[in-house]
Amino acid sequence: MTKTPSTQRRLLMALLGAVCTASALPVWAQSTGNNTVKLIVGYAPGGPVDSSARVFAPVLSRELGQPVIVENRPGAGGALAGNTVVRSAPASLEIFYAASPTMTISPPRAQGHGL
Repeated sequence: MTKTPSTQRRLLMALLGAVCTASALPVWAQSTGNNTVKLIVGYAPGGPVDSSARVFAPVLSRELGQPVIVENRPGAGGALAGNTVVRSAPASLEIFYAASPTMTISPPRAQGHGL
């Protein structure tokens, strides 16, 4: 049976996908301890982005197995919150929760990081 180029390509892509997935397994296995994850929102409480973050936080908490809190840092169209997360300590558990325009209009900048 002769393998067509499309069959060979599919096998190669499947093998590549398996290798990429297997290489990420040690990262998935890392434990973050019992630290609290902060979901940093760049808008005032009560708005649509804040409301969706508060719906998402319990789901994320259940998946991670640790507490997730929503922290609002309004100002500069979300840029203040983004900069706070970008400049946080490397081992901190902070996630920037933003609307798409925040990331496209004024993406977070880190001093000295070449961003």
